[in-house]
Amino acid sequence: MRMERALSSVSSLYGYKPSEITAAHQKGGPHRLARARWHFWDMLHRNGWPYAEIARRLGLHHTSVIYGVRKHNEEKGREL
Repeated sequence: MRMERALSSVSSLYGYKPSEITAAHQKGGPHRLARARWHFWDMLHRNGWPYAEIARRLGLHHTSVIYGVRKHNEEKGREL
């Protein structure tokens, strides 16, 4: 899955601009935005993207992506 397709899907679902979801830093933003990011990262990871590649493309540390994917899956009641 291409990053743009996943981003478009999550952007439509949550009602955020793609630039808000891909911003490297979120200072005190709403938890719903964090959930959108986690969902985006999870969607990429489930389609074969390694954590490190997601992080590199978005200017993040890979552990942030791992944390977000885990939180997303915990909220959805899924295991990694």
